[in-house]
Amino acid sequence: MDPGERATAIAVSAETNDREAIPRLITLLGSDDPGTRLLAIEALERLTGETFGYDYAASEALRHGSIERWVQWQSRQPRAAGSS
Repeated sequence: MDPGERATAIAVSAETNDREAIPRLITLLGSDDPGTRLLAIEALERLTGETFGYDYAASEALRHGSIERWVQWQSRQPRAAGSS
């Protein structure tokens, strides 16, 4: 997916309150592209009200701790019926 399509998909996820996109958005927090990281954390904050201290412009080491908090948070969320 090219960066423009990715940005659009992230924005649509936030605008449509697509909570099924949350795992993918968490993955995108580890992107090499700072723009993708910014859009992902903005969408996650809009969907969940949380940031867990994530700063898209921080060093990889600092971002890693916040990403781990996101992963832990996600693991505690109930799964929707029919999801695997």
